[in-house]
Amino acid sequence: MKIGYTTFYIEANIVCAIIFLIMLIRSLRSVDRQIKQRVFDMVLVSFILYFFSDCYWILVLDDYLPKTWFSITFANTLNSVILSYIAYHWFLYVETSQDSSFLSVRRNRIRTQIPIFVFSGLILVLFIAVPDTMIVDLKQPSLLYYILFLIVPVFFVVLAAIKSLSRAGRKENYAVHGQYIAYGLFPLGVTFFGIIQTLWLSAPLFCFGCTITLLYVYMLSQDDMISQDPLTGLNNRAQLRHYVAREFSRSEAENTPYYVMMLDLDWFKQVNDRYGHAEGDRAIILAAKASCKALKTAQSAR
Repeated sequence: MKIGYTTFYIEANIVCAIIFLIMLIRSLRSVDRQIKQRVFDMVLVSFILYFFSDCYWILVLDDYLPKTWFSITFANTLNSVILSYIAYHWFLYVETSQDSSFLSVRRNRIRTQIPIFVFSGLILVLFIAVPDTMIVDLKQPSLLYYILFLIVPVFFVVLAAIKSLSRAGRKENYAVHGQYIAYGLFPLGVTFFGIIQTLWLSAPLFCFGCTITLLYVYMLSQDDMISQDPLTGLNNRAQLRHYVAREFSRSEAENTPYYVMMLDLDWFKQVNDRYGHAEGDRAIILAAKASCKALKTAQSAR
């Protein structure tokens, strides 16, 4: 019975890792790789590493590998570091997807990782100095370990959820309202599965929950690639038709007018001819950012 359960646990993690690897390979082969897509790749890599780390831990836990102080310390510290980075990369992905400028600064990204170093280091120190407080009779991790293990991941996913849901309520984000809500709620689902697995170690619920969640997020990201211009990140013509149709239905139902404004860049061809297409692309990006900033300012003033 024990052999079958361990085998099922490992098989589940490997299958989930293979699914994530397929998504990663497809993402790496993409021609127009946006920043948020590269960050999502790091989320996938972190999950793959965690699944294999979890396989190692279950083999140690069920005595298929030597259960020593070193193997237990290594497995649990490794799991803590990788899980924290999963949550960190998810937070980074949400911020990047929602055009946050805070994490575009390198020192801010480094500062955001400080809790990972602090709590992972604390877990390692406690395993070395007072192992009895972290593991019970070389079998099950203690309550203290689980608390330290979950603090950083829960902090990052809850912070990402709060920020995403708060942005979903802003008027200027009406077009991506549903996407922001999805990004806000689905990390909480991952946290839920992680807590359940913490209470019931034998069931690979975390890998199943993560795979279902990330598959949905992956489909959302594919929709973004279809509906967004890769250069500016603005919605393309297909998304414009979808948005106008929805607004038209809403305006008819509420009997309120709506307006469409069109912009044109004067002398843009001369920029391309004189400075090259790279500078022309940069001009388009700057114009897109200026337009977005002006619209957000106008929305805030209403």
